Amino acid sequence: MISGSTSNEQTVKHDMKTVRDWWCRALVGLLICGGLAGCEREMLDHVCEPLAPGQLVITEIRGKQDGTDTWGQWIEIHNKGGSTISVAGVELRMLELNESGDGDWITIRDEGATMAPGGYFVLGRFPTNNLPDHVDYSFVEDYDTDLHPGAVLELYVCNELVDTVTYRTLPTTGSLAFDGSITPDASDNDNESLWCNDDVDPGGNPTEVGIPG
Repeated sequence: MISGSTSNEQTVKHDMKTVRDWWCRALVGLLICGGLAGCEREMLDHVCEPLAPGQLVITEIRGKQDGTDTWGQWIEIHNKGGSTISVAGVELRMLELNESGDGDWITIRDEGATMAPGGYFVLGRFPTNNLPDHVDYSFVEDYDTDLHPGAVLELYVCNELVDTVTYRTLPTTGSLAFDGSITPDASDNDNESLWCNDDVDPGGNPTEVGIPG
C-alpha cells in the first residue's frame, strides 16, 4: 500500500470519527434536555459478554408461506456452549443476495434474554406483546417485513462475527433447517447441502409448520 494513501485514509477515518463523536455528544445533550420526545427503538445499555466464534449457530429459517400460516416467520439460533449465556445485544445482519448496502439489522434488546446450554432461541416476526410459545423474541421493531427469499445472515456478539449462513431460497411450505441428525456447528452450517426443507410434524405428516428446535 502507498504510504500517502494510508495517510489520507487515516485522515478521513479521523474526520469521520470526529463527526460521529460530535453527533453522539449532541444526541446525549438532547436526551438530557428532553429535546427528543422519544426514540423509535429502545436504547440498550449493557455490558457485552464476548462469545467464542461458533458458540452461537444459526440453525433454522422460516420465511413467507403459501396459504394459511399460523407459525409465522422466524430465525432460530443454537447455543453450542456448555453454559447459560446472555444474548442481550446479540445482532443479526441480513444481506439480501445480489443487493448492495449495509443490509438489515436485528438487535436483541431484552436484558433478561438468555440461552441454556444446548438450547435454542427463536427471533420471530410477531408483536412484542403477543409472542407465540415457539418464539422467544420479536424483531418487528427492527425489521417488519418478509424475510429475504435469498440472503446472507451474519451473527455478531460484541461486534465480533460468530456465525454466517448463506441461503439461496426459502421454502414456502415449512422452514429451511440444518440437518437435525448432525450436531449444530458453525462450520458445517456453511455447507448448503446439509440444509433441508422441514415441512412435516413430529409424526411425519405434512403440515404448514417446520417447528423450531
